[in-house]
Amino acid sequence: MAQRKKTGIAGVMDNVATKLGFKKKEEKTPAKIIEENRARGNEIASILKSTDFIHGAYKGKGVDDSMESMQKKAAAMVRIMDRTHTISDDISRIDDVLLYAAKAFKNAIADGDYNKAVWAKNALSSGVLYLRDNIPEDHEEEHDEILDARAKYLKNYKAIIQLYEKADQKKKAIDDFDKRIKEVHAEYDPKVEKIKALKDSPEGRLMYGTIKTHEGDPSSLKEEEKEFLEFIRETAAQAHTIFRMSAMREASQLEYEQSMAQAEDVRATLMNKPYVYNKELSAYHALVMQEQINTIARVYAEYATFTENIRQSDAALKNVLNGADAQSIAIHAVSFMDDIINGDSNDYVEAAREGNRMAARANKAIAESKAALKAAAEEIQKTPHYEENEDLSELFSEMFNEALQEEANTETADAAEDNLNLNYT
Repeated sequence: MAQRKKTGIAGVMDNVATKLGFKKKEEKTPAKIIEENRARGNEIASILKSTDFIHGAYKGKGVDDSMESMQKKAAAMVRIMDRTHTISDDISRIDDVLLYAAKAFKNAIADGDYNKAVWAKNALSSGVLYLRDNIPEDHEEEHDEILDARAKYLKNYKAIIQLYEKADQKKKAIDDFDKRIKEVHAEYDPKVEKIKALKDSPEGRLMYGTIKTHEGDPSSLKEEEKEFLEFIRETAAQAHTIFRMSAMREASQLEYEQSMAQAEDVRATLMNKPYVYNKELSAYHALVMQEQINTIARVYAEYATFTENIRQSDAALKNVLNGADAQSIAIHAVSFMDDIINGDSNDYVEAAREGNRMAARANKAIAESKAALKAAAEEIQKTPHYEENEDLSELFSEMFNEALQEEANTETADAAEDNLNLNYT
């Protein structure tokens, strides 16, 4: 037999002791949690099974919410509850709302509360089909947060059911007021017309005048006049009834509209399903973007180094292509071309030899010029006023180079053939 919860002073003392730490709450074992989940599920299913769909006052507004449809949906939820697999998570807060919804659904079907019945059914469908289950394994890190989110989500359904219950009750009151006001008007309106008709006949005007004159002394009126005065008082009382019920109906209408509006506001929160998002996603996103920026910056730095290497390599290559060796090769080629064009060589071999001789003479002249230039530069650097005459020394170097180049050009034709080592045959 289950242990009964303490009530009254004993219960208060138990709660205080628990909060102060003198009494620790018993930790539920996994087996205990599974057992309690199964028991609450059976209780929810039992309530749905006991709903009287035959004699209930509920009336739907269409095929989807007809009494037959409600009965089928309740039976489907019972089947789901009966074959639900083992739930090892503590879903007691979820089941508390579902138990409330099942009882509200049963009573709404019996009492004919349309909105209450529809939204109790919606709460049961959402809970039984989607939320009354274990937390997915891939969200185990957010286990407690997801359970809290599910319980909070279903709590909105409970508030909606209560708001719609109030709206349904106010709608019934409005309908009752309309019906009663209509009944009173059915008696009141002819009486008003009869009173208004007094002015249309001499007898009526006379009776009205007499009653008006003796309103402070009604006992002096004749019997017929007293009866008519009573008739007027009854009509006035009915006018008051209509006025009072109309005001109360208007108040009920305001409460109905308020409850419907509040229910709509709470319904809006149901658009966001109870999913718990990883709170670190924004920080992770920022980290990813920074890594992308770092990668792009690194690529640009590497490419800048690459282009600088190309620039330096191209400059070095240009120096090679325009250097002494390249010039020697070009001189040889030009000399060979000239020999061929001018016919100075009898054949290809002789033209090649002549070209090589010219190239050798040019190379010798260039080497001698470089040596002389180096010696002259060293002498200039030894002078005491070298730094002060730097511009003059640069001018001298430039003039000396031009002289050497001119000498090399003129001596090319006279270079000695002894320095050549040709392998032509």
